[in-house]
Amino acid sequence: LAKMAGASFNESLLDGKDLLPVLRGEASGKPRELFWELGAHTELERGQWLGLRQGDWKYVLSPINGEWLFNLEADPYEQLNLASENQQRFGQMRRRAKHMSKDYKASGEIKPSF
Repeated sequence: LAKMAGASFNESLLDGKDLLPVLRGEASGKPRELFWELGAHTELERGQWLGLRQGDWKYVLSPINGEWLFNLEADPYEQLNLASENQQRFGQMRRRAKHMSKDYKASGEIKPSF
């Protein structure tokens, strides 16, 4: 959007993707992963949270409610845990989230996978 506004900037300093080709209809949006992690917080008595989004699927590791797998297209309000019905996808997303968490902690930054 900065390019569309005509702003000058150093692209290497930005964390994100140029959406202008998609907005102009010159390219389609490519699906990508979204990973997030909230570390444990002793004072708030909160454990570690992990999340991974791949397309319509979302994996969540909650210190309170355990592990969840949602299909956001079919269940946008995240009411139904599909982990037992989709064990292969659940296992793949679980491994990927834990791998990304390990990489993040080892490097101090998340390396984009796009």
